Amino acid sequence: MTGGWQQFARQFNYRGVVIVLVQYRLAFWGFFALGTKTGEAGNYGLWDQTAALGFVHKHISSFRGDLTKVTVYGSSAGSVHTRSDGSLYNPWSHTLKTIEFSKNISKQLNCYFPKSVQQTKDCLKKVNVSQIWNALKGYGRQRNSMDLVLWGAVMDEDFFSGKSISQLTQETPIRSTLYGCTKGDGLAFTFYAGGPITSAFLGRTVDQQANFSKTDFYNHVYTYLGSQEAAGPNYAQIQQLFLDYYTRSSNASNLPSKFCLKYAEKLNILFHAQTDGEFAGGQIMEIIGKMELKWKQHVYLFDYVHPSHRPLLGIDPTYTPHGYEYQYLMDAQPVFPFNKNETNAVELAFTKKIVDAMASFVKTGNPSSSAVPWPAVDDPVQIKYLLVGEQVVAENTHYTEIANLWKKVYDLGYARTISQLQ
Repeated sequence: MTGGWQQFARQFNYRGVVIVLVQYRLAFWGFFALGTKTGEAGNYGLWDQTAALGFVHKHISSFRGDLTKVTVYGSSAGSVHTRSDGSLYNPWSHTLKTIEFSKNISKQLNCYFPKSVQQTKDCLKKVNVSQIWNALKGYGRQRNSMDLVLWGAVMDEDFFSGKSISQLTQETPIRSTLYGCTKGDGLAFTFYAGGPITSAFLGRTVDQQANFSKTDFYNHVYTYLGSQEAAGPNYAQIQQLFLDYYTRSSNASNLPSKFCLKYAEKLNILFHAQTDGEFAGGQIMEIIGKMELKWKQHVYLFDYVHPSHRPLLGIDPTYTPHGYEYQYLMDAQPVFPFNKNETNAVELAFTKKIVDAMASFVKTGNPSSSAVPWPAVDDPVQIKYLLVGEQVVAENTHYTEIANLWKKVYDLGYARTISQLQ
């Protein structure tokens, strides 16, 4: 959170919440890894966060903070370490491909010593930063697979103690958890708007949407969302589940050849599928696992797009992009340019309600109040959430079918190979 912190602090300071912004190493410098054993894996960005939390625990009382009520918060890539717009069950959150990528970069920089991790590290420390950047540029912004983030955490024997996410969750003291989602989180990977978030990936512009065809979607399922690599040994069964679900309102053979703008006005097939695959599916599996352990969990679903931005999406104007709520929570413009002077009464109202609720969560572990009743999750399928938009109201319908599908998909082994979820 390097940008937007001033408004973020203003939102919460007068509600009695101290905001601490943590910087941690990213990409090559934060997640370089040569293996999973102690001394091989990096996860330096995670160690940075751990050190920062230790500092907060030691010193927060000097800033009138309560060390017994520290809440860890993050968004997007930072969320897999916490809980807003992401989950460690999402296939992009951690992958062994980081190791392969690290070795390739080391070789390109003439610093790879296969028999000595220390020699490799010592050599890389002497390489000029500009040389490293030049090497990284040749790899683009993402890999063409569900574990698309080039530099991610590695489940190692050091930071993760050689244990799976499920094992670590079972050993962790029960915490109150708040998940933030938008209706169109998957737009981060499928829609290009020129903003800082969508620029990071290989999305389609509004003009390119018009050329997206039925064949393109089927190929997306076969080679990306439900690829053998992502789906594992049961990939054919999982692919069929995806096709049956995401094209369910019409016989697949009768789908128009080009449907991203016409057919997707009703279903937003590609965007819906990618939202579930990269975000909602993993979040649901995390919620289910923690529900069984009696964790108290709350979810919000942000479903609103500023009137001036709706024509720019080219699809269902309510399909809210990933991270969009942060233009209201902080000084950020994650997708489109936004003039704070254009904030309307609806936006002011829901911003106040969600910030009040989040401040309550920090202080008590419960975001619910008489002003904004926000029920905790109590069912693994009919997942309760706070809908934030034109209205701020509790609902339990959005995730029902999504949860039914993705529970089956993950039970069939989805993401186990690339995300080490065993």
